[in-house]
Amino acid sequence: MSGKVGAALEMERARFQANPDDSTYRSVRSVAQLPGQPEECWPELQPQLIQTFEQQGRVVQHLIDGRGRGNYQQAVDHLMRVKQLSQKQERELEWQTYITDLRNKNKSLRALKEELDKKGL
Repeated sequence: MSGKVGAALEMERARFQANPDDSTYRSVRSVAQLPGQPEECWPELQPQLIQTFEQQGRVVQHLIDGRGRGNYQQAVDHLMRVKQLSQKQERELEWQTYITDLRNKNKSLRALKEELDKKGL
């Protein structure tokens, strides 16, 4: 891997880690698939990025456990990112199972339900 391409990949990975969302995910994917990158670069990176999104699920539960509308709003913002990635990865069934379980587990939290409903989750 050339120095410039390698540096670009590391920069995009750092951006993704700082703000894991659909945009930074696509940026990492674009650089990982540039000519000159090893063939295995993207197939090795993709599961790591998805794991980061899955870890956000634990951050979501932490926010919900913290209670309060502000925490619920932050949790919903994270959930929107996870939903977008799930759709792009054609993992909608997993997403639906996750969000249904989350709603069922927290059904007594009226303010959380309102925030989820506002975003259509």
